[in-house]
Amino acid sequence: MRPFLFLSLSVIIILSCNLNQSNGEAEYALKKLHTEVMDIHDEVMPKMSSINKLDRQLKQRLKDPDVVKKDTIQQLIYQLEEADDAMMNWMSAFKKPDYANFEAAQQLYASEKEKIIVVRNKMNSTISKAQVFLKDNE
Repeated sequence: MRPFLFLSLSVIIILSCNLNQSNGEAEYALKKLHTEVMDIHDEVMPKMSSINKLDRQLKQRLKDPDVVKKDTIQQLIYQLEEADDAMMNWMSAFKKPDYANFEAAQQLYASEKEKIIVVRNKMNSTISKAQVFLKDNE
């Protein structure tokens, strides 16, 4: 009876160690995904000040009674505000998932990564368009 009890306890201990190891690996993988998502956010977040600066510059141009390309300026202002809103909405909606369900957390991070990439692309594109317009229309 004792050998059986010893063997059973040994198997349970070994299995629980393997389970803890795989939980650690899963948590590491999720932390890595979290870092990837936040790295993209951290890359473009400082550009919010550029968006606001360009927005102010374009609005200032609209005040000029002799402004040319008024429709283009208004469209650029709208796009800058959309890019700003996209980042703000992403940040307010982003919630770190519960790591207890690995697959759900992994899917959520994949989805959030796609969303923040769209935000990054929108911000970069809009900033570039506004900068080119202002440079070409000095």
